[in-house]
Amino acid sequence: MEKLSAHKDQKFLDALLHNNGTLLDEIYQNHHQSVLRIVVNNSGQISDAKDLFQEVLINLFEMAKDGYVLTCPLGSFIQLIAKRKWLNKLKKKKLPISSNLLETKELMISDLETDALFKKEEEDQQRSLVQDKFKMLGPSCKEIIKLSWKQKEDGKYLKWNEIADHLDLSYAYVRKKASECKARLIELVHKDPKYKSLV
Repeated sequence: MEKLSAHKDQKFLDALLHNNGTLLDEIYQNHHQSVLRIVVNNSGQISDAKDLFQEVLINLFEMAKDGYVLTCPLGSFIQLIAKRKWLNKLKKKKLPISSNLLETKELMISDLETDALFKKEEEDQQRSLVQDKFKMLGPSCKEIIKLSWKQKEDGKYLKWNEIADHLDLSYAYVRKKASECKARLIELVHKDPKYKSLV
């Protein structure tokens, strides 16, 4: 697989991670206009552009948190993310899509960047589907699964005996119930028509 070194704009991803105010201001000053143009030239309002820019920054922050290394100019990557996100919003609203929104040739983007973005979008869609189905579970299932997803300060997940103690239930019951609840959640996810397009 192609291996590229970090672009000098990697410092901006690090700035997002460490909340460096000066560099965060620089990201805004240098790039919010390009996101604004993408939105207002494609059936959107200024308020939509502000929201979209925030979503792009959250995306970049999450990628930085996962150790992502930027190999192209930040501006190009921001435009790619903004275009993809706005395109998805227009599709959902069944609004017209202009050809300039589909163009990425002018952006200095490597295959690694494009692959990373598609992977992130896919993960977000999968997470969203699981969260939707999670809401359909009963209260006791929700509580047990929520606790099984909870991380302690050391980064480790709660053990079953800790969850049992927390809920004042027996270890055997919690294990059995958790297994049933997770099976139900998986069943709900698999039955959703959107699931096939995400695997």
